[in-house]
Amino acid sequence: MDVYVHGNSGKRVDESPWFLIGLADEGKGDTGSFFFSKSELRQAVASTDVSAVSIWIEHGTSTKEVMGTLAYWWVDEVDGLYIVVRFEDSARSRALRNWIENGLFTGISMGYRSSYDFRMFVQSKTIYEISIVHDPFHKNCRILQIVSGGEVQRIQDAVEALLRSPRTDSPWDALGRYAAC
Repeated sequence: MDVYVHGNSGKRVDESPWFLIGLADEGKGDTGSFFFSKSELRQAVASTDVSAVSIWIEHGTSTKEVMGTLAYWWVDEVDGLYIVVRFEDSARSRALRNWIENGLFTGISMGYRSSYDFRMFVQSKTIYEISIVHDPFHKNCRILQIVSGGEVQRIQDAVEALLRSPRTDSPWDALGRYAAC
């Protein structure tokens, strides 16, 4: 799967922050199962501050190093949970971006904690991390675009506007939809 890479201001790509936009969960599970339904995703987004969600590589199997910052997330009624992640300039984030652009990592996967009763009916789910992965469990949960260069400020402004305004309009209107989602 190709990742749409947008932006190049002539500035060296490795000298600035960058954003990743992707689909983290389709929300196709049944309520009470170990997979998220769209209503459970909406509840998780409403009750979890983005700063409480870590961004890792491969669920932290090698390192629990936080790679980026979850800047914004929303539940699309058709597709599921979308995320916008900001990465600051560092040797590790440049390596990760290179791996994404070259197809090593193309997926997104969520880590969550759950509580369940004696019948294995899940009573609650709390998302605590989102990982950039090579092979996501849900095959449609993918990195859709990388935004860098001159486009970074536009995405940052869009995220700030989305955080200030009610979630009535589609976030794609503010972010711009480059990838075929």
